[in-house]
Amino acid sequence: MLPLPEKGVSASRTKHNCDLQLFCDWMEGCLLFKNEKRLSRTDIVDILCEQAIYDDQEFANEWLDIVWGELERRQRLLDGAAPFNVELRAIQRKHTWKKVPAYAFCVLTPLLQKSANWRPSQTEAESAEHYGQQGLLFERISDESLRGAGWSTHLTAWSSKNTARLPAVVEKIAQQVGEPEHANWETNVSPNANEAGLDIVFFRAFNDNRCGFPVYLVQCATGADWDTKLHTPVLSVWQKLIDFASPPQKAFVLPHSLGAEHFRHITVRVNGIVLDRYRLHDSSRRPNWCSQELAKDLKEFLGPLIANLPDYD
Repeated sequence: MLPLPEKGVSASRTKHNCDLQLFCDWMEGCLLFKNEKRLSRTDIVDILCEQAIYDDQEFANEWLDIVWGELERRQRLLDGAAPFNVELRAIQRKHTWKKVPAYAFCVLTPLLQKSANWRPSQTEAESAEHYGQQGLLFERISDESLRGAGWSTHLTAWSSKNTARLPAVVEKIAQQVGEPEHANWETNVSPNANEAGLDIVFFRAFNDNRCGFPVYLVQCATGADWDTKLHTPVLSVWQKLIDFASPPQKAFVLPHSLGAEHFRHITVRVNGIVLDRYRLHDSSRRPNWCSQELAKDLKEFLGPLIANLPDYD
């Protein structure tokens, strides 16, 4: 079993002070990454009291009533693709992480953000490479999810190893969506920019090959500072780059689970659509919906991180 996360699980005496989404991620993580076949309510209450998160078992069980409601919501959203099954007094494992690598990525990422000691020791250069690889993998997860939902996509895929500058990115996107570039756009936007805050374009054209169809410009964010990126990509910048006949819209994608109230707040700030973990893994997907190539790369990335995870004492 995993230890409780270092942040987000706080002492609760007269009110519940734990992060609901993170706590549920911890429970799922115990099943996915530590091969626990079953977590009972009794076991979890014991841990909460042992760790002095709760003094009173009845109050701890009140918290677990809330947790069970969230886990049931998650199972319902995932439908048959859920890697766990919620029972009356326990949560039961259906799949380990290797069977659902894209979903496992989205569970582990928030857990590591709240538990720095769970991460392997890395030099500054190794850490930069790790987060670069993490970002690219999540962009690929997002891209495959959107294509699986019937959208056409273009992945900008800018990285330190793929340094296509903005002119090449703009040219390719303009070709993809069938819109002209603005003449002399370099007077408004520096051509030395990377991708101008854009990770993916997804769209759905009509068969008449004319302009004016849904186009979304996407920011994918996996870092702990993801909420600082909600303003990107900046639509006014991209409308200086490409002469869209109909204005594009924004989308923001993240691996976290968001409760209903938080989801609404984030959507308002994005001023577009938000795809969290459960929109990426909607109920129309098979448990292992990602491509074999992506699954292989995810397993290679996740394997060392999971091997390094501590055990609950």
